[in-house]
Amino acid sequence: MRFRVADVAPLAILAAAIVAASLSPDYTAAGPSGAVAATVSADQTVYAAEEGGSVRVKVTVATPSGGPLTAPVTVGYATAAGTATAGVDYRPVNGTLVFPAGTHSGITETFVVRANRDHLVEAPETAPVTLASATIGVRVSPAQPTIVILSAPGPDRRAGLPG
Repeated sequence: MRFRVADVAPLAILAAAIVAASLSPDYTAAGPSGAVAATVSADQTVYAAEEGGSVRVKVTVATPSGGPLTAPVTVGYATAAGTATAGVDYRPVNGTLVFPAGTHSGITETFVVRANRDHLVEAPETAPVTLASATIGVRVSPAQPTIVILSAPGPDRRAGLPG
């Protein structure tokens, strides 16, 4: 059987929409009862890091009842393009945090984003972080964190600049 592009294009568009929706931070997959089983969120929406420093992004899982998780929750994280340049201004990161079944509501896992020292005097730069979960019944807070990289102060920053 031969397929024409016109035959499979609608299926490709539908598949892309399903994938995009499942990875969207605003997407909530309903659990078996249709209720949200857990919510994950960063403890801050803005993290400030001086060049050469780092920040620990804290991600918390919470259940509506306040009880422990009944199933594992997996949360993916990744830095993304902002005004800061990955590899130059900061070390890009991506990975997965796992909250096992039985984890108490309110428990936090962390990951680290390191800011590089580029020896330039410049305005603050940003590196947004995306949190996502494909775990059924998990809601990811739409308030996604952003790393703000600040030029480190010091005499080397003022060299050659007018007083």
